[in-house]
Amino acid sequence: MGKDIYFHKKKKECNFLIKEKNKITKALQVVKSLSDKKVEEREIAGLLEAMKEHKLKNGFIITEDEEGEEIIDNCRITIIPIYKWLL
Repeated sequence: MGKDIYFHKKKKECNFLIKEKNKITKALQVVKSLSDKKVEEREIAGLLEAMKEHKLKNGFIITEDEEGEEIIDNCRITIIPIYKWLL
């Protein structure tokens, strides 16, 4: 499909970076649930670090069944259940 997939790891981690035509275009975290506050903080921190490094305004957290949206530091984080992501 012309896309490469990478992993981000610096101070924090981000599960997936999608590269299209020599540019990172998407950052995604995958986690079963964000119900544990520590897990939520860890996942958001890793996603934000990757988004800032690659100058992305939008990122995704894919969960089992949670949904929502947050704006943090002018970055939009969309929380989406896996079944919707796959559609």
